[in-house]
Amino acid sequence: MLVFIPSSLFLFFSNDIMNQQELLTQREQLMVDIDCIVDEFSDELELDYETSEKLIMLLNDVVCKNFPTK
Repeated sequence: MLVFIPSSLFLFFSNDIMNQQELLTQREQLMVDIDCIVDEFSDELELDYETSEKLIMLLNDVVCKNFPTK
């Protein structure tokens, strides 16, 4: 069975998928940046490894909460 999809509808969904992918990519980059920033300042702030990792986890959880995948 062949289904006709109007080009405007196709472009809408195509753009929506691309926007979603871009959002996920930016979210992932933000999480990587958080990891780098906390690692960079953990020595200056005298944070031990466990505290640094907990801070990274908490910050990344907030990112995921505010930039959901769906």
